[in-house]
Amino acid sequence: MSLDACTRCGECQKWCPIYTLDSREDVTPRAKIKYLRDILRSSQPGFLGLFRPKTGPAVINKFIKSLYDCSCCNQCHFVCPVRLDTVELWENTREAVYESGQLPLANLETYCRTLKEYGNPQKKPQETRADWIETGLAKGTLLERPEFITDNLAPVLLFLGCNASFEENVSLVSQHAANILNEAGVQFGILGPDEDCCYGKLRRIGDPEFPEMACKNTDKLNNLGIETLVTACAGCYKTLNNDYPKLAKLNFRVYHLAEYLDLLHEQGRIRFDNPVPGKITYHDPCLLGRHNGIYEPPRRIIRAIPGLELVEMDRNRQYSNARHVFPGCQGELPRQGHPSGSATWLNWYPPQWA
Repeated sequence: MSLDACTRCGECQKWCPIYTLDSREDVTPRAKIKYLRDILRSSQPGFLGLFRPKTGPAVINKFIKSLYDCSCCNQCHFVCPVRLDTVELWENTREAVYESGQLPLANLETYCRTLKEYGNPQKKPQETRADWIETGLAKGTLLERPEFITDNLAPVLLFLGCNASFEENVSLVSQHAANILNEAGVQFGILGPDEDCCYGKLRRIGDPEFPEMACKNTDKLNNLGIETLVTACAGCYKTLNNDYPKLAKLNFRVYHLAEYLDLLHEQGRIRFDNPVPGKITYHDPCLLGRHNGIYEPPRRIIRAIPGLELVEMDRNRQYSNARHVFPGCQGELPRQGHPSGSATWLNWYPPQWA
């Protein structure tokens, strides 16, 4: 149905950030949909298949390469007049490509194998996943040692993710998140060496073992008895909040850290008393914004800090990082509404675009 619904109108091409970097039409959603439709029809069995032109290996290879050139940022979904779920289409197709042994790069399979073997993409021993604690305490950037939730059960789990656990610079996110939760009086714990990767990259690449790895994680997390899981990683959030529930029921609520801090601020459990003068802007991550619709909580936190002035970029919220090629456009991209809800495209465009 998705393949037939595409009218090849070209709106996705106008907005695609990948097309900005690589001007081949092959990388655009409408081209990939055409290739995929042709491939499936040419392989149709039975009487009808006799009358379909056969798709050669050159076209198939071109399609597979363009399929993995896409970052699945979900921009095409928001500008598509029929709202095709392009990311779901690409990820499902990647799984078929993976199972057929036609990955365009050998290191993709190596990456998936490493992730499953080590439990993290850095190939680090899981025993070192909590080393950031000692580093933070020694430097004074971590004010209090967080407890392992397996030793002291708590209603809130701070799920750190691989980068915030192993990468020295990113681990500051873990330290500051723990500091804020402690300051707010939140009863929380971490898994430390018992925390595995969310395995979201397996789903993005198409590894068919993702459901098995995800269900193992779901069983472990459900058995903790937690009420809330908080993660600062947008990739972990998408995987835990979007992908896991399709496979098994979660017995807890998943929050991104920005959402949870906004909730704590609303409850009066954290306050911002010290002014931080200056101007700041905010880039909406694809996985947090377009994939999950979380736009306002980070902005409310920024605006709550005295002295800070939030300045929006021209492309923000669902149009963050989008490419636009409308000749003579003088204004910003629209911040509200969606083109597919209008009678005509010109009715939706701001006057200066029309």
